[in-house]
Amino acid sequence: MQLAFPKIIENPESSWPVQALNELEIARIEFNSQPVKTVSLQATYVGQNLLYRVIEEEDGKPLVVHDRMVSNGVLINEAITDYFLSVWPLAEILYHIFNGSLNDGLSHFRARSDYYCDFDKMCRQRVLQYFNESTPP
Repeated sequence: MQLAFPKIIENPESSWPVQALNELEIARIEFNSQPVKTVSLQATYVGQNLLYRVIEEEDGKPLVVHDRMVSNGVLINEAITDYFLSVWPLAEILYHIFNGSLNDGLSHFRARSDYYCDFDKMCRQRVLQYFNESTPP
C-alpha cells in the first residue's frame, strides 16, 4: 500500500474564504507579554482540500494573516511545525529579542496543539537548535 502525501497547492488570496465558523485552530504559540500576543495556525475544509493560515493576534484580535496554504491532505506533526515556523520564525525572533539568552527565550512562550501532542517540544527543539547555531564560539 502506498501512502498518499499531502500536496501543497498555490492559492490566490482572492479565492480565500472569509473566516468561517467551522475554521479550526490547529496550533497556537502564546507569549508572556502585555498586551497578550499569540500566533495561531487555523484550518478549514474547502471541498477536498484543507486550507491553512497563520494569524498573529493581540489580546485575541487578529492583526495580521501571515500566510495561506492549501493541502490536499492532513499534514503530519513535523510538517505542521515546519510550515508554522517557516511562516512565523519563532526562534529568530526570540534570539533577537533576548540577545541570544536561551533561558529567556524558552521561558517567553508556550506552544500548544490539541491535534499534535509534540508541538511544544518540537518548537522548543527548533529554538534550541537556532540559538546553538547562532551563538558565536
